[in-house]
Amino acid sequence: IEDRRTKRLTLTVLTEGTPAENYIIGDVSMDQNRLEISGPESVVSRISSANLQVDISDSTSDISTYADVVLLDENGKEVSQKSLTMNTNSVKVTVPILATKTVPVEYNTMGEPAEGYLWTGEVLADTQEVVIAGYSSALADVKRIVVTETDLDITGMDENLTKYIYLQDYLPEGIVLTDEYERRAIVTLPIEKEA
Repeated sequence: IEDRRTKRLTLTVLTEGTPAENYIIGDVSMDQNRLEISGPESVVSRISSANLQVDISDSTSDISTYADVVLLDENGKEVSQKSLTMNTNSVKVTVPILATKTVPVEYNTMGEPAEGYLWTGEVLADTQEVVIAGYSSALADVKRIVVTETDLDITGMDENLTKYIYLQDYLPEGIVLTDEYERRAIVTLPIEKEA
């Protein structure tokens, strides 16, 4: 006989394996994200996380399944649910599987520098191509990312124009950049004094 304890935890989805080549995981969703556990204090106090495990090995399309709740202690060892009661034992999980594709980035410019200055004609950008992801049907329509000329306007400039370009802003809805580091391009248009 011991004290009964109740604990609330946020559910986390853990994926096993990797999708097929040229596919990645999108934003995972679940029907509920909170778990309430009750039971003997000695058992409940050992629980540090509640997870839902989904196998995504070699997947090329979305996975929608009911995943069983797995309780783990702080060492990552599974805690037996024998003496516990939970508000749910399984939760519906949806894992989007998105196709990927490499596309070039095209930078357009406009305007003329201040009098006595010239643009060298160079567009110095640290990002020339990016990997994008989305459902195959939407991905097929994207051939390149086009940065509009209004964002690279050198009108009246008497020094180099350097801008941060957020590439996600140029993608259609439902298409995302796969790499955090590629989300911002640094672009410089060199302006020199006329000689």
